[in-house]
Amino acid sequence: MSEIELTSIHAGREIVYSSFADIFLFQPTLKQYDILKEVIPPLTEMSNSADNVLMSEGVEYLNRFLSSLNSLTGEQLDEFKLNHLRKYTRLFCLNEDVPIAESYYTSTDKLMMQDSRDQVLKMYKENGFEYQLESNEPDDHIGIELLFLSYLSNKLSTEVFASDEYVRVLKLHIEFLNIHVLSWIHGVFDKLKEFNESSDFYLPITKFIYGYTIEDRAFLEDILEQINDSRN
Repeated sequence: MSEIELTSIHAGREIVYSSFADIFLFQPTLKQYDILKEVIPPLTEMSNSADNVLMSEGVEYLNRFLSSLNSLTGEQLDEFKLNHLRKYTRLFCLNEDVPIAESYYTSTDKLMMQDSRDQVLKMYKENGFEYQLESNEPDDHIGIELLFLSYLSNKLSTEVFASDEYVRVLKLHIEFLNIHVLSWIHGVFDKLKEFNESSDFYLPITKFIYGYTIEDRAFLEDILEQINDSRN
């Protein structure tokens, strides 16, 4: 794989992680639907080439969701969008039936704003990651953590390949996946299984993200191994 191809892949990863983040940070919008229509086809292609059941099963349901969305117009489309908004509100807003902050899943007493929040906030500040949100989401919210991965992917697309800074960011990306995202996203997935409202979209997208982050970690680890081998 050439450095130009790798730069393009990192730029694509930035878009993918940003799209994932928006799904959990914001109520569904027309813009979100349009982005999904753009990213799901390449993600489907990626899923077909990966031996990852989480990705393949997740993307199958996501394609069904898009198929339903694309077949509707007028009042039927309006009703579809309203129902999707109701599901988002039911799952993540009203009583926070499905918590989507890391602290809840990693703290002993399932409390918010615990050690994991302090840890990610420290990493954000150390790496110049800044964000502004309309609501008061905790810093270890799944959307913000995914947004941080998008930010790191952007840095990888702009840094000189195999430079000290490139390697530092690469290692940080792998570390953040291991210590944070992949340590608790399965908890969100299991929690979503309890609610029928999640079955057509939020459960399969979380399932896909779970699988995608596993594959992405392996991809980044391979790059790091190649760089280390070239230096020896």
